[in-house]
Amino acid sequence: MHFDYMKILRKSSLDIATYLPTFSAAASIFGCAALFLPLMIPRVASAVPVYTVIHQSDAFAFTGPSQTVGPQNTPIDFSFNDFTEFQNRNRGNVQARAGQGSLGITATASNNGLFAPQRQEVNAIFQFNTIFGSLGTDPVSVIMNLTLGGIVIPGNGGTYTVSVLAGLEGVPSARSGGSYSEVTGGGTQQDGMLSAFSDDGTDQAIATNPFLVPVNQPVQLFMMLSTSQVYSTVPGSIDFGSTMELSNLGDVFTIIGADGITVNSADAGIVNNRFGETVQAPEPGTLALFGIGVVGLVVIRQRRKAP
Repeated sequence: MHFDYMKILRKSSLDIATYLPTFSAAASIFGCAALFLPLMIPRVASAVPVYTVIHQSDAFAFTGPSQTVGPQNTPIDFSFNDFTEFQNRNRGNVQARAGQGSLGITATASNNGLFAPQRQEVNAIFQFNTIFGSLGTDPVSVIMNLTLGGIVIPGNGGTYTVSVLAGLEGVPSARSGGSYSEVTGGGTQQDGMLSAFSDDGTDQAIATNPFLVPVNQPVQLFMMLSTSQVYSTVPGSIDFGSTMELSNLGDVFTIIGADGITVNSADAGIVNNRFGETVQAPEPGTLALFGIGVVGLVVIRQRRKAP
């Protein structure tokens, strides 16, 4: 099913997450640190992520029901377990989730034995702002790293497919995709990001092709997980529950040909290019030490001015 991503106009602001070092008694060190502190502060995109889940119970003839949840700014847990609208011949069972940096779909599709060529499709999408900080202004080339794990069990007819798509929102040339399909009776078909994927249930690293992103401003990125299956009398299953995630195996983004690039996103929970880590607020004791250091610097300057 072709899906045109729904755009949301939203304001983006910069969150400042500051790491204050533990200062020594030498007041001059504080003066030097103050000069370079703005360069060390990571800029984080505003926390306004977008979540969407689409369930098309009959993507072949569009007899429905067709359900869309979102786009919205809170995670989605979607559930469907009912007959389709085509003479009650097909029944779908879907659990889908769009969460922060994590997507999942578990789906089955059964048929009562009467001819009904419908196909069930599910899409889970997460859109998020990210800031690639740089001392320069030139765009940088990046690769988005993700993980995916799940199992496909074909029924007694048709093709069962899992697809992924990720990259820069609104720029088709900056997107990468891939699919993994199993056909009843044996055989697999796979390409793109999933060309080496194995449906053994283990989390596996997948990645986009390189694409260019601007620096020092919010950049809207996205990730999408999709499933497609036919209705069969012996229902097959696609089990990829919450298993497409931003990579937690290392850096979320591989930076190509540039140094000193910072990557942060409050939307996706990315801190210093790592997924799921949080920015720690300065300890009160650290702030007190900083204050003492500033006072010390003032005292030293006053003594130097004294005759």
